[in-house]
Order: sequence, then structure tokens, then C-alpha cells
Amino acid sequence: MIFVPDDSNTRGIEWLMGRPQAALWVGTGIGKTVTALTAFEGLRVLGEVETALVIAPIRVSTMSWPDEVAKWAHTKHLRVKNLRDVDLATVKRSDSEIFTTNYEQLPKLAEQLFPREPFPFDLLVFDESTMIKNPKGTRVKALLPYLQLFSHRWGLTGTPWPNDLQEVFMQVKVLDDGKRLGKSFYQFRERFFKATDYMKYNWVIKDEDAKNEVLAKIADLALTITREEANVIGEPEEVDITVELPLLVMEEYEELEKDFLLQLDEGKVTVSAASSGVLVNKLRQYAGGSVYDEMGKTRLTHHEKVKALKKLLAELPGNALVACEYRHFIAAIRQELPGVRYIDPDQTKAEQQELLRRWNAGEVKVLLAHPASIGHGLNLQSGGNTVIWFSPPWSRELYDQMNARLSRRGQEKTVTIYRIVARGTVDVDALRTLECRGKNQRAYSHLLTEIRKRNRPPGA
Repeated sequence: MIFVPDDSNTRGIEWLMGRPQAALWVGTGIGKTVTALTAFEGLRVLGEVETALVIAPIRVSTMSWPDEVAKWAHTKHLRVKNLRDVDLATVKRSDSEIFTTNYEQLPKLAEQLFPREPFPFDLLVFDESTMIKNPKGTRVKALLPYLQLFSHRWGLTGTPWPNDLQEVFMQVKVLDDGKRLGKSFYQFRERFFKATDYMKYNWVIKDEDAKNEVLAKIADLALTITREEANVIGEPEEVDITVELPLLVMEEYEELEKDFLLQLDEGKVTVSAASSGVLVNKLRQYAGGSVYDEMGKTRLTHHEKVKALKKLLAELPGNALVACEYRHFIAAIRQELPGVRYIDPDQTKAEQQELLRRWNAGEVKVLLAHPASIGHGLNLQSGGNTVIWFSPPWSRELYDQMNARLSRRGQEKTVTIYRIVARGTVDVDALRTLECRGKNQRAYSHLLTEIRKRNRPPGA
């Protein structure tokens, strides 16, 4: 297939080729992988780089990058090797042009591969760079001592700030060694953010001036392109399906919410939460239809959401991708709807690829998946145009990335996203949080673009 870049692709290619450290933060579904591949091939032709190491979520590293390389006429000659499949002690530059691995492998790479000479890589690509947004993360810390061995470093993601602006710190630091936002996350946070509680658990940006200053510091590093700018098919339509929980279930829910404790089966079964964070998860489970008790066993609370899902699927004219975050929800759905297909993490790579092939061929009516397992990199737009969330998530990144499996270039129909919501529960709070974070994400992207335009030299 011949790749014909549009204006947004061309801007991305020029941005990556024009600077040794660069971030490409483009809207989900725009085509950042082929943009990065084209920029890499361009640098290879110019003699600036020979090899690339791509670090990505596991399915993206094992499936998406090899598939994308083989898909396009201008990159299909490139060789791709996954470092999970080889003895790291034997890896050398001549083995491949592109090496891929997943973030979980970083400590192993740092121990067994990076200290070797000659160093086998030129370009380092962080695909879905939000995977390293945690400044306390052990994975990225293992990599920090070796970053300067790479002549070029790129960060790619469609959701650079899914929750707030603090999340760009590590994504920027791994590219510029702390030149723009500093080397210490805590100093960065103290300078630009303020705590909203006495214990300093939650922080927000201090004011508009602080927000503008952070974005101005990274405007020469990060290029943002929104889906609207790239003319991706219109924003998905969101439809909420509200279910009413039985009175007794709501009474039990409210008791758990109030007391952090609930006794079931005349006191024989206990459901408790040790903290507010645990409580939120327990309430989400309860509202979804089943909850883990103190012994780790699943306790059924109601059938309302499963019934609502079953009814919706029966009414849909096409195929549906169903997102579900809890294993016991998945088990309940599969028990009630035995015909649904499930992307199981325990499946082999070949089994997963075959299931995804069948989905894209339109042969799978319902595909059930945990959003964290297929929420990045996979092209599923050929199989359908409906996403169903069994429960709305808190994470804007999970939400946008999962929806973008269908709402992306190549999708010929308007995508509809259904959210099954239990009235009067934490589901409603999750929807409000998603909306707020989505507005912030769009606002940051537009503001960064405006700052870059204002700072652009005359004639540039």
C-alpha cells in the first residue's frame, strides 16, 4: 500500500525529522505510527540514523509495529525484531533496522543490553509515552542512565495529559534530560502546582500564568495536532443507557458507601474497604453487578447491567466492541452471552491475531476486551463502529484510547459509544470526571498550538 501523507502527517514527519529530541502528541486515530516510520526512513536515507528501538505496550510492540512496517510500500523492506524473542546478549546492529520491546522489559534491557559496546541503537521511540508518566516508576528509572547513548529520542502519544498537566513531566524529561521542566518532579510540582488538601495528595495547576509557562517551555519540543485539525471522521456520538438498580441493592450500596463495610448473607459475607480509593473500586464493582468479598470470592449484587447489555446487543444492526475493566464482570457477561468472543491475555499471539483478523473481517458480532489490554495501537475500525462501556472508567486515557480503536482514519461510519450507567452510583461521578478531563485535554492541546504560533519566528 502506498502512503500518501496529508497535511497533518507531513507536519508530523517534518517535526520529527527536524529535531533530535521531539514529541508528537497527535489525536488518537490520526496515524502517528506511519508518521514516525516515514520520519525514521527519511533520517535513514539522509544517513543520520540506522536503527531504532521502539518501546511500546506489549500488543503494540508485538503486533502493531510489525504490521505497520509490512503494510506500507516505503517501509516494507525494513526488518523488525522483537527483543522479547531473542537472547539479548546476541543482539547487534546488523540484525534489524527496527527493534521493538515492551515497557515491562526496560529493567532487563538496562541490565543485559544497554551497557554493551558498541551500542546497537540510534533512535529511541517511546510509543504511548504516557506509560512512563509516573515519576516514581521503576521502568523508566532503569533507562535514565542510558538515554544519552541515543542520538535521537521521540515520544509519541494521542493522550499526553489524560488527567492533568503534571503528567507531561517525565514524558518531557526522557527526551530533553530535564532542560525544559527541570530534573526534579517535586520541584516542578511545587513551582507550577498547588495542593488542594492538607496531606498534599491532590494537586492542581496554580493559575493561568503557570499553565501558560509550562506549555511555553515545551512548545519547541512537542507538536500537537487535534483530530479536528487532521480531519478525522467526526467526533463519536456518546449515548448513556441508564439502569435502575433494585431498592434493596441501592440500600446495600449506600450502606457500603457510608460505612466502608457491608454484611451480606446475614453476616456470613463481608465486603469492606480500607481506604477511600478502595471504596471507589468496591462501589464500581457493586454498581456493575458483582463485587469481591473479603475472601476474594465474587458475590453477585444484581443483573441489571448484564440485562441492559444483552438488550442493547440484540438491537444493534452491526458488530460491537465491549469494554470491561473487571474480570468478574467479564465472566458474568460471558455466562449470560456465551457467543461473545473475548481477547484473553492468556491467549497466544497467533490466537489473538486470528481473533482480531476475524473481527476486522466482520465475522465477530461481539468482541469483549479489557480496555488496558487493547487500548493502544490496534486498528479495529474495519470490524464495526460501536463501542460499549459496561461501566464508565475514571481514566480519560483508557477511555479515549479504547474508543480510538474504532474512531480513527479508515472508519467509514460515525462511531457510537454507549455507556451503561447505574443511576445514583459512582458511575455518574465517573462520567463527570471523564467530561472534565476531556475538556482540559482539548484545551491544553489548543493552547500549546497557539503558544507555538505566537513564538514562531517571522517568515517561519
